[in-house]
Amino acid sequence: MVLGLVIALAGAAALAVMTASTRDVPATSGKSVEEPQISPMGAYARGDVPIPTPEEIAQYNQGPWTTALSTMSLQGNDVLVHSPTANDFQSETTIAKNGNYVVVGYNDVRGFSLPNVSVSGYAHSSDGGTTWTDGGQLPAAGGSSAVYGDPDVKTWTDPNDQQVYFYYSSLYTTPTGQSSLCIHVSTDGGATWSAPRAVTTATSATDFCDKEFMDVDPETGRIFVSWTNFGATTTMRVTYSDDKGLTWAGVTSVGAHRERRAGFGAAGGGE
Repeated sequence: MVLGLVIALAGAAALAVMTASTRDVPATSGKSVEEPQISPMGAYARGDVPIPTPEEIAQYNQGPWTTALSTMSLQGNDVLVHSPTANDFQSETTIAKNGNYVVVGYNDVRGFSLPNVSVSGYAHSSDGGTTWTDGGQLPAAGGSSAVYGDPDVKTWTDPNDQQVYFYYSSLYTTPTGQSSLCIHVSTDGGATWSAPRAVTTATSATDFCDKEFMDVDPETGRIFVSWTNFGATTTMRVTYSDDKGLTWAGVTSVGAHRERRAGFGAAGGGE
């Protein structure tokens, strides 16, 4: 059975707001507290789990390991947003719409084969979701850099000049091998993307950042990113950028131990 990533058109307009994901029990007498866990993609990024080889993936998936970019047309009530011959491993989907532009992000197994791993896959549409282009994977930055998915996509329109921006956040390993997060920026409806912009105030040689969420203030364009920081203690942290991810403010710690995943209700709406 071939599994494909499909987006139901009837639900594409109803974009879910970001919420915290947790099953933790408050630390009260007689009740245990669940330990925070690294996410599946975080386990790859941290090196807890070895990156799968093309041969290993081929045992479970059909189609070639790499696929040329292609545009897909309407298929009944649902639309396949990635290439129909792509390996059957796209997960943790996220979607954002701005006018006729729609961008979908997902973990994409094809990116494990790249010289610099990038499993942050994306597809984009410029006609409201009727047709889609499989964009492949977001770019890494050379050196030891790698982009490890766990995607979140948001969009913002600059009220001053009506320029439309799409932002895509991911787990990230910097060119020097440090744990971090990053965002990629698109100004053409998701067709092309910037190089990764590291969330520098999350970057660490000792701690590990995981389970990021993102949101954008609709008035100012301020980008908020939250994440779970695994260090000597496990904390939930937040930072922000006022220049589209080029520089970042200092970190605010908003919780410890019990919180498994950071999140936003609204900035002024995540995964």
